[in-house]
Amino acid sequence: MKKIKEGVFSCGDLSIIQIGHNEIDQLIEEAKSADLRRARVNIHKSADDLLHEMIIAFTSESEVKIHKHPNKRESFHIIRGRVQIQFYDEDLVEMIDKKVIMCSENGPYFYRMQDQLWHKVVPLSDICVIHEITDGPFILGQSSIFPENKIK
Repeated sequence: MKKIKEGVFSCGDLSIIQIGHNEIDQLIEEAKSADLRRARVNIHKSADDLLHEMIIAFTSESEVKIHKHPNKRESFHIIRGRVQIQFYDEDLVEMIDKKVIMCSENGPYFYRMQDQLWHKVVPLSDICVIHEITDGPFILGQSSIFPENKIK
């Protein structure tokens, strides 16, 4: 893993990529000191790739803002810890009956969101690590929409 900037690593152009305990531990240590209290390694080669895969480590202090991804799907596989994905209606009111709690100890271990719903990721353990897969390419300002940029 090559460090690109605080909280972001890349696997570069490797043709075979392996992520094990050492790499996960490195991400966790980076997340503990990063301003956003999370760190990720990009498995995809570039922002232009049509498929984006990341291993992301969160501390319990990491706050992910409510957002959605227009015309994109998203799935997570939990590697370590517990995490909750909360969903919101178009008025940004939490939909209590729609939430996913994932746990590496006893599941569920996988989640996929096929529709473009407002959501946020909430770490429920001191450390949680997920494998995220989403559609690319990544376009700054367009791949994720936040409430302050909500299109009515």
